[in-house]
Amino acid sequence: MVPTIGSMSVLRGDRVLIERRRLDMKQETLASMVGVNRSYISQIERDIDVNVGVKTVQALADALGVSVVYLLGASESPLGEPDVKVLREMAGEYVTVDVDSDDERRLIRSLIAEFNALPRRAQEAAIEMIRILRKVEEEDEKAVD
Repeated sequence: MVPTIGSMSVLRGDRVLIERRRLDMKQETLASMVGVNRSYISQIERDIDVNVGVKTVQALADALGVSVVYLLGASESPLGEPDVKVLREMAGEYVTVDVDSDDERRLIRSLIAEFNALPRRAQEAAIEMIRILRKVEEEDEKAVD
């Protein structure tokens, strides 16, 4: 159950702080992304203002790459995934990729979306093209050494 005061949701400021620091993001940057001022972000993180509007909570979640339910304390998973989905992922039923940056994450998501839009034969051809590109890259690297 999501904690509320009246009709407003109670935001977990500690989670905003943790996720902002995880992204190595300044309060000013987050404030700009969300459309509020830096002092408001500071108040949220220190739990001085926990009655945050729905649009602001959604903007915070989007900027931090986490779910709204996580920021509201209704889930322990930053992505707000049900425990069953997390367990299935751990069991190998889902594919996961470690990425080093937001740009790489966006690139991987775009690649997956494009790949999934292809028919099966085209997917197989795309995989074969990637293998060929890797071989060419390896040969070029050997030629340089």
